[in-house]
Amino acid sequence: TMVTGVSSPLSTVTLCSHSTSVTLSGVEEDATYTITGLANNTVSAAGPLAAQIIAKTSPSAPSATPQNVNVDNIGTTSIMLSWRQLPLLLRNGPILGYSVTYNMITLNATSNLHLKIINLLPNSDYNISVAAIDFA
Repeated sequence: TMVTGVSSPLSTVTLCSHSTSVTLSGVEEDATYTITGLANNTVSAAGPLAAQIIAKTSPSAPSATPQNVNVDNIGTTSIMLSWRQLPLLLRNGPILGYSVTYNMITLNATSNLHLKIINLLPNSDYNISVAAIDFA
């Protein structure tokens, strides 16, 4: 099996005749690879090429959490939570949205940089976290 990147081979893997699969390690995150099979035997040097498979690896999770998280009271039972997006270098791929968790409740996939949380208990403390969501 030949693994190729944009234009040059990265590695060649030789399999035993009874092998039906292979795990490729050392590949880069968020990269596209072309994989082609080639059968060899002791009689001839090489058989026909198998169909090419295009595989894309996933990006890693973001390297940080959203920045400048602010909480503004907008009533006795509601708050407005806001934050700034991650710097480009810390995203590790496209950000699909944000997950907000407070007191064991998770609100997923808001693409906004703010969220109104309602029905809170007056005069109560809440632990709130904001996380960026990507493909990882």
